[in-house]
Amino acid sequence: MTNITVFNEKSTSHKSGNYPLFFGEEPSLYDSVNQPYPYLYELMEKLKQLDWSENDVDLTDTRMDLVTCDKNTRDLMLLNLAYQWSLDSIATSIPTLLAPFVTNSEYGHLLARIGENENLHSNTYSNIVRQCISDPQEVFDMVFENNKVLERSTVVGKALSELKEYGAKYTLGLATEEECRPYVLKGVVAIYALERISFMASFSCTFALAQQEYFVGAARLVQKILMDEMIHYEAGRYVLQDIMMQDNYWEKYFDSCKEDLSAIIHGVVDQELSWNKYLFSSGRNLVGMNEGILNDWVRYNAQEVFDVLGLQAKFRKTTTCPLPWFENDWMDLNSQQNAAMEADPTNYMVSAVSKDVSNVDFSDDIFSEFKEDVVITLQDILTVYSKPDCPYCEKLTEFLDERGLKYNKVDVILHPDKREWLLNEGYKTVPQVFCSSGNYRGDCTSFINDNSF
Repeated sequence: MTNITVFNEKSTSHKSGNYPLFFGEEPSLYDSVNQPYPYLYELMEKLKQLDWSENDVDLTDTRMDLVTCDKNTRDLMLLNLAYQWSLDSIATSIPTLLAPFVTNSEYGHLLARIGENENLHSNTYSNIVRQCISDPQEVFDMVFENNKVLERSTVVGKALSELKEYGAKYTLGLATEEECRPYVLKGVVAIYALERISFMASFSCTFALAQQEYFVGAARLVQKILMDEMIHYEAGRYVLQDIMMQDNYWEKYFDSCKEDLSAIIHGVVDQELSWNKYLFSSGRNLVGMNEGILNDWVRYNAQEVFDVLGLQAKFRKTTTCPLPWFENDWMDLNSQQNAAMEADPTNYMVSAVSKDVSNVDFSDDIFSEFKEDVVITLQDILTVYSKPDCPYCEKLTEFLDERGLKYNKVDVILHPDKREWLLNEGYKTVPQVFCSSGNYRGDCTSFINDNSF
């Protein structure tokens, strides 16, 4: 039986700097001095910057939409929500399943962050159900009693179940490294396929409904999940393509498992295509989306997975994005500023100031109390609450600098009392801007929009 330890006092990796992703020395010091894969650490830091809460968005309109919309639209929303909830619940186990084999600090740290993300994602779907549906049991039943929902994740579920089994065996000394490596490889590929294909397919239906002005609040939360998942699947791509496939030792496992890997990806694709057929059956329809378009979207995302692994897909290659609005309106942070360092986009009109003042008569005393709030002048000295490494904070300060606006920057990390004050005032994100009189000026997006004259 393997000698199990939680701290390897005989470790020598710190001398060589050799920390393979899997099957290295038993865990010892968390080493950020030697980083053979710094990109993994960078991805973890990006996820930290996108920190957010399941309560960031007001779901009142989503709740009302579920009451007032037609049955077709409601069914599309709930079926998709049930699947997303179940799939993210599976994804919460990813760090635990890989933990017996991981021996690299950067990767271990990133996986821990991904696990925290997936718990937040599951909690977010649960929160949408709790807040918006009068009888949440309806969605529970969709998960546990609808075979179509359950069948959609069986390919990934099988690969992860095998990974769990061999992780237990390896920990107890009942399976060798050689026996476990194929299951680690298939597990990592299944996770990549889950995040790159299945999640992206489910997001598209949520956003297509939002494009028709249905369930916009829920879609804004799902967009936050998308921002995380884009980093998750980039991590999967990097681990497979730039690390494991470049390792001579792993090369033989890629060769021996090629058919199994291809079967996993094709299996995920086939399950998505089967789901698409079911989703648009029974007369269900969605403006701008149908079974054929959604099938193309699945193949379009799957193509990257095949390309990364150097495998040949059995279906025709889709090189042109079939859903350009998805990429332009929902994946572009510059056009949809909904990430965690931003304010809730559904609340942008709160405390907002109209840019159009051409028809306002300021001679009337009725407007006197608002005169200061209409236009930012060069004489104003703004206070900008921000934090380091926040892309939206940087974007805002660049905007201020370009226009010669004066401001004082307050780092909420260095000044926790200011952070607590912002939270108590209801501002959960940074940057936040206030003028010298103390009046609120907005977050990054609303401030730039209101002052781009």
